[in-house]
Amino acid sequence: MAEKNQGQSCLTNISSQVVRNFENVFFRWGVLVSNYPWTFIIACLVVSGTCSIGMLSFTTENRPTKLWIPQDSGFVEHTEWLQDNFPNDIRFHSYVLLDDNVLKKENLMQMLEIHNSISQLQSANGHEWSDVCFKLPVVNEETTSSKRSKRDTEDDDFDFEFGEFSSQFDDTTFGPDPNFEPSIDLPIAIFCDIVDNLKEACFENNILQLWNYEESVIANLTDQDIINEINAANKSSLTLVKYSNLLGNVKLNETGHIIGAESMLVQIFTRVNFSAIVEGSVSNDAGTGDLVDPVNLEWEESYVRYMQNVSTTTKSRLHFMASRSFGDISSATILGDVRLLVVGISVLFIYVQLMLGKFNMVEQRVRSCPRNPLLHCALIKAVIFRPSCR
Repeated sequence: MAEKNQGQSCLTNISSQVVRNFENVFFRWGVLVSNYPWTFIIACLVVSGTCSIGMLSFTTENRPTKLWIPQDSGFVEHTEWLQDNFPNDIRFHSYVLLDDNVLKKENLMQMLEIHNSISQLQSANGHEWSDVCFKLPVVNEETTSSKRSKRDTEDDDFDFEFGEFSSQFDDTTFGPDPNFEPSIDLPIAIFCDIVDNLKEACFENNILQLWNYEESVIANLTDQDIINEINAANKSSLTLVKYSNLLGNVKLNETGHIIGAESMLVQIFTRVNFSAIVEGSVSNDAGTGDLVDPVNLEWEESYVRYMQNVSTTTKSRLHFMASRSFGDISSATILGDVRLLVVGISVLFIYVQLMLGKFNMVEQRVRSCPRNPLLHCALIKAVIFRPSCR
């Protein structure tokens, strides 16, 4: 029993000595700071400022392959190789009109108004739809027809008797080869020369292509004209998309023809300018891994703002999506969680101060809080600071 008491006494002495040494060190430190307050204030500011110089080159890193995956993994290696050799330069946007039957003239006129507004839409810095859209070469049907007519006329002036050879070609059918593919059958030099001289149009999957976006034509259509045209046309000559794939909840008659639909989809595409991408000035939509140049981001912001303000009829409803929509929504959610986190920490801090402090002029922790500049800085930065997701 005596040995046990002696051991406890030894540990108590050691503990008391350690506490006294700590108290002595902090007491001397407090006296030193109180004797030279401005020296320590300036020293703290200089050290903090020096250590903060690196913030000048601060960039956010939210690529999933950099944040969550080991850098020596095969997935990272393959992903970076694909990005370097086959970068994804297409960004996808869409909007959908819902109604009891979207195949009506008033709905087409509304979609035409949206199409025209998007075509003239500008970003805050003046970038237009034509500056960011993904362009495709277009074959001008009128030009083709005129050239064909001219060629036929010239052929008529060529005087040659083919009657004597007619018997040799009675079983032969002349016409274009349905299996002919210019990109495969033509020499590369000829094909590329043809494509380079074609006009370009912005890539868009839209049923209004059936009427070439002409307001005068669409305004004179009847509901039956719209249905007839959609059933007669199979797919777009420009984008090769089937028009029936742009309709939702399609209604068919007994013969299998379309007589109505409850939704109409429009898809538009923009192209990323990788040469304009600068490190730190791009976004990947809150971790999707897709790089985008600042011009595209600015235009998409204008697109989202416009679509939010589009007014529809009482029955129809409009839904839209931009490539940046996921990042915008997730960023707003994250910022909302940050506010809740700040409130929770504040409540916890006040509770701890009230429970551990005593209601007197010396030991009340809450009373000393407003005099603590570090606490003020922490709370202000927590409330004001917003992590950038763009």
